[in-house]
Amino acid sequence: MKMLYIAFSKIESSTRGNQIQCKRTYEALCKANPETYGIFLGIDCRGFSKIRQDGNTFYVDMDTKSLAWIEKYFHIVILKKILYPYLFIRQSIKIIKKIQSIDLAYVRIFGLSDAEYLMNKLGKFKINRVVFELHDLDYAISIYHHFFEIVIRKFQHKKLFERLSKSYPTVSLATVSKILADSIKKDFNFLPPISVVANGHDFSSVNPKVINYNKEKFEIIYAGLNFFKIKGIDCLIKSLYFLDSRFSIKLIGGSEKHRKTFKFQFKELIDSGRLQIVPPMEHEKIEELLYNSDFGVIPLPKGNFSSYTSPLKMFEYMAIGLPIVASNVPAIQEVLSSGVNAIFFEPDNPEDLAKKIQYLLNNPELTKKVASNAYEVSKKFTYGRRAEAILNCYNLS
Repeated sequence: MKMLYIAFSKIESSTRGNQIQCKRTYEALCKANPETYGIFLGIDCRGFSKIRQDGNTFYVDMDTKSLAWIEKYFHIVILKKILYPYLFIRQSIKIIKKIQSIDLAYVRIFGLSDAEYLMNKLGKFKINRVVFELHDLDYAISIYHHFFEIVIRKFQHKKLFERLSKSYPTVSLATVSKILADSIKKDFNFLPPISVVANGHDFSSVNPKVINYNKEKFEIIYAGLNFFKIKGIDCLIKSLYFLDSRFSIKLIGGSEKHRKTFKFQFKELIDSGRLQIVPPMEHEKIEELLYNSDFGVIPLPKGNFSSYTSPLKMFEYMAIGLPIVASNVPAIQEVLSSGVNAIFFEPDNPEDLAKKIQYLLNNPELTKKVASNAYEVSKKFTYGRRAEAILNCYNLS
């Protein structure tokens, strides 16, 4: 089967969540289906919008850095939200003309208007099936938009889903969680079936980490792309005020702005060695840091984001066999169960988070059980399984 995977993501780098997900997904697809092609955003900034080919993989290189000052000083996002995606699609169409006779085109949606524009363009080619993968309903996440933009975005979602409904089965929809799929069906009266293509991990641990609490210091870890409020990082850090000095937190990731804010806000914890903030690093280095930690925390707050997201860190914690303390929110409940393969705490409650970490420390046998169970469940959430689910979209009836 001739398959095409399209993602507006720089997979040649691997410090951001979307880059990791797209890169690992593409690698798994190529392994499962040798006749797989890919189109991605390139990292070569020497040309404004040039196509670069490496075997079956195509990159659309853009000079995003030299024009970034326009966004910074004039406070506009036309380049990021409109121009770059538009040029990416234009060049993608040229590549598709070259590939020809595609059986399945799988597109990771990077913008609603871009999805509609791409749908129009793809309709002119002989492609047996096109699948658009959606990760959230961004109008429901208030930090992304102002009130009037939220109204507009919701209307755009409605239009896109109506278009997808009319185009089924030639064009169909996939999501990363069942909860998101159910929300789309309910809120937009979307009738065609939606494929659920869960996120996964690429860790190949033969055995889970050895849990040892017979020591003086314990490290809590969080690895993530950003430290937005919707991630619940504040709650995680504040849990240290309810834990004794044996506990410390290591945060990996975040933008330079967020790291500076936290370093100022929690200077006392940093100076005392209880809080360490590490810049983003290549994904391959994360696995060792997780192995050396004692607890993995997913502190999602209440809200729409925690219903739609499918955090990569959850699957990676599981694959390591790291004891997980997670918010009791829908995104986590879809994969984990409290007392079985994780321990849940009340969202937005740092004191309860601290109590649950302490509870695991005081009950090592339970901790070993939930960590071992999570490790076993993680085998169902590999990128190989994700690739299978994508390829199965071709046979969706």
